[in-house]
Amino acid sequence: MQLKNRLSIVAVLLAVIPLLISCFVIGVLAYQEGKAAVTKEIENNLVSRRNAMQAQVEHYVQTISDQLVTLAGSTMVVDASRAFSGAFASYPHVREAELSLSRFYETQFLDQYRQKNRVTVSARVACLRDLK
Repeated sequence: MQLKNRLSIVAVLLAVIPLLISCFVIGVLAYQEGKAAVTKEIENNLVSRRNAMQAQVEHYVQTISDQLVTLAGSTMVVDASRAFSGAFASYPHVREAELSLSRFYETQFLDQYRQKNRVTVSARVACLRDLK
């Protein structure tokens, strides 16, 4: 090979190799910058969505709280809650259930309890009556 050709090839290589290296470095840097920009944009988008949802939830909870305060202050609710306590105690099915339960413990259960435990249970039955 002639010296002229060798010098031409070396000159071309000396020009092309730095060009390729600089293109590669610029490409990597551009990729990293683009990736960082996209990541930051996605993060900002998610943060703004989170803040919007937080505001909506807080507004909803505040609305429900205000409604509860308004409802609790209603004279109808106050009167109904006062009447409920008295009505609950005088509810007929509750008395029937208490009597049925008391009969069960005094008859069926008490006989079996005495057979298995051999102790007097009158004090314990009295405790059950006191729970009313």
